[in-house]
Amino acid sequence: MIRRMLIIANPGEDGAENYCEGVNQDVTHYKKFFISNLGGAWEPTEIKTLMCPIPSQVDSALKELKRADYSMVVYCGHGYSRKSGETMVELRTNCDYDSSKFNQGAHKHTVILDCCRVTYEPTYESAQRRYAKDSIEQHSMARNQARARFDSVIQSCPSGLVVLYACSIGETAGDDEIKGGVYSHALRSAAISWSKVNSGSRAASVVQIHNTAAQTVRQETGGHQNPQIVKPRSSPYFPFCVAER
Repeated sequence: MIRRMLIIANPGEDGAENYCEGVNQDVTHYKKFFISNLGGAWEPTEIKTLMCPIPSQVDSALKELKRADYSMVVYCGHGYSRKSGETMVELRTNCDYDSSKFNQGAHKHTVILDCCRVTYEPTYESAQRRYAKDSIEQHSMARNQARARFDSVIQSCPSGLVVLYACSIGETAGDDEIKGGVYSHALRSAAISWSKVNSGSRAASVVQIHNTAAQTVRQETGGHQNPQIVKPRSSPYFPFCVAER
């Protein structure tokens, strides 16, 4: 199975008041998570990272996803919602991008948006802590099994699109300079917690992990950040993680 993942990140300008070091942490943590057996044993070559890219770089990278059997786009950084409802992300300073463009990819495609969605109309217009501990001498058999299990679940899913939002329209997305984005950290933590009590050939879907993470985020923020999801009405849904043992 051909997989492709695109991670796009913009922590902001170094030294600026709204600079988010947690975004850099998210990039590192997401890669470690998805490359691990728990995250589906993605190969490093299947994951492309764009830090503060220009729109043409993103457009080109999104086109590459269409050649895959399963694809995923992860965005971490600044964003906002327009009054008309679109969620815009900031690729770099004064360079906005309509997040709906992230929906293009393989026939089976997932999007994770960890950014603020405060309603805003700009005056300009412009284009860990603990992961599945795979040792350095990780057994290739275990990795192959994890990857095969992840692929098997994807194959059983119909074509579709799932979009995970870190917050609701009108809200901001929290950032922790050590843990990363509050929502992204909750997603990874939910997967790790799930793996502790599940084994065998089981897999947890993006919807299941989102629902758990969303509850955690709402509790930790006192209801100030409420993640949302857009998904097909019928399951099965794409996997987020698989049992390691």
